Amino acid sequence: MKKFLFLTVAATMAFASCNKTEVVYTDGPQEIAMFAVNNVATKAPVADATFPVGDKMEVAAYSLTEGEGYFEQTTFSKTSTYWTGTPARFWPVTAATLNFLAVSEPASDSPLTIEFNDTYYASGAAVTLADNSSKQYDLMYAAGQGVRTTTAPEKVDMVFKHALSWINFKVKDAANTGKIRVKSLTLNDCYYTGNLLLTNSKYDQASVTSADVEAAWTRTGTAADMLVYGTEVLCTDTAQEYGTGLLVVPGATTGAGFTIVYTIANGADITFTTTEALTPVTWEAGKKYTYVIGFGALNEIAINPTVDVYITDLNSNSTNDDDIPVAI
Repeated sequence: MKKFLFLTVAATMAFASCNKTEVVYTDGPQEIAMFAVNNVATKAPVADATFPVGDKMEVAAYSLTEGEGYFEQTTFSKTSTYWTGTPARFWPVTAATLNFLAVSEPASDSPLTIEFNDTYYASGAAVTLADNSSKQYDLMYAAGQGVRTTTAPEKVDMVFKHALSWINFKVKDAANTGKIRVKSLTLNDCYYTGNLLLTNSKYDQASVTSADVEAAWTRTGTAADMLVYGTEVLCTDTAQEYGTGLLVVPGATTGAGFTIVYTIANGADITFTTTEALTPVTWEAGKKYTYVIGFGALNEIAINPTVDVYITDLNSNSTNDDDIPVAI
């Protein structure tokens, strides 16, 4: 059955228009608060198009004005319209420029351990991702700058970048036979644990953005097989998404593959597992890879019958002396 399976892959930048975070101010003491702006681009496997309301941000700041760390790792949570710190963090009362580094985190049951630099704070962070195979948390990070003049601080846009790779699947019956049904799909030998080192090389520079943050992964643990989707779907000649994919730790695709279970004309289950390496050779952070599993034309089973004639040479001597006399 392998002969009529073909596979294509499209790699696209995930979340082309990412969440923005703004530092805002009010009259009186100027508390630093984060404002999450809607993301109108693509949808993550386990998140919608906005910065998750229930998520927190671990934030640290460096004062460019003073040339030293401004505040260490602080949890920012949504209080009303904005995310504010616990304890509350405030702008200097005089003109100042602050550079920020932030890492997203779920409000509860977090698979993350986050530690920022303990001297310059916003210069980097070490993130440990525990088993994310079932939690599927969409880990993100951002860097940005805020400026307070003698009157009020300006807002700071922080574009969150995705630290994981999104592996997505579509299925297609190229011949549109109406007879092929996919029953389950498993992504094989991928990593869901790892250590992420974030290095903000421009933490003390006049300008800084999320693009200046280097994200380096080290995979840990062992590769695992995870079910992508397990609901029966009838394939058509239009490629349709099968499930919402999985978030994996970026890195080499060596050894990775998939197993698909399908039926033809409601027959017995057929299992196909990839034997060739997936392309590209490396999955990168912040990218969505869509693999289109296509079924080619079906070859109907046809039987060409012949008949084996009766054996008349009963005594196997190749002579015509096999008649059996019967006396009456």
